[in-house]
Amino acid sequence: FAAGEGFRTQALRYTRLDIGSGLAGQAARELKTLYIADLKTIDNPILSKSIAEEKFISYYGVPLFGKDQLQGVLEIFQRTPLAPDPEWLTALEALAAQAAISIHNANLVESMQQSLKETNALYRISQSLASSLDPDRLMQDVVEVLYKDFGFYHVQIFLMLPDGNALVAGHGSGEWGKRLREEGYRLSVGAGIVGHVAEIGEPFTTNAVDQVLFYISNPLMSDTQSEM
Repeated sequence: FAAGEGFRTQALRYTRLDIGSGLAGQAARELKTLYIADLKTIDNPILSKSIAEEKFISYYGVPLFGKDQLQGVLEIFQRTPLAPDPEWLTALEALAAQAAISIHNANLVESMQQSLKETNALYRISQSLASSLDPDRLMQDVVEVLYKDFGFYHVQIFLMLPDGNALVAGHGSGEWGKRLREEGYRLSVGAGIVGHVAEIGEPFTTNAVDQVLFYISNPLMSDTQSEM
């Protein structure tokens, strides 16, 4: 759900559908307008329950397809029977096409702005690397730039101990980073994602930490979903 108007309840505001799931997901999968004259006839208990108080009767789902890419689905719910003529439907699909292009352009601008933001952050880091003689200050600058400019949940630098068997938390973002450093939080080489990367000497990224067998959860960051 991205935006809506005319609803009496908040039920649909929390909708998240896979492609092919639900009415909007069906319109997205088939890339064609979906018309339901009477919503009581659909076999979708979850949707029927969520819109029960809305008293909807008719439905139109129009794919927002523009720039050779699906941008979303425009849904129209009506509390009275809806049987528009072909001219109305043509106008609706033309409107949907324009909306798709607008969304695509907005996403493109946002992507460009984010790319510029990241480029500037990397430039600032490279400048610090070239000019700083204080390693503590340098590490803290790197952490702060990554944390604030990239919007990461948490950023932490781990330093290898002289014996080469473990890593200790160095500078980190926010109160968690400060606490981990002050407590001397350690991970053995090979333990957790940090220890795994130290052991193999290669980058590692996951978008589902709970599926990584060697992942070690930190109670301070229980909302972690992905890690790099």
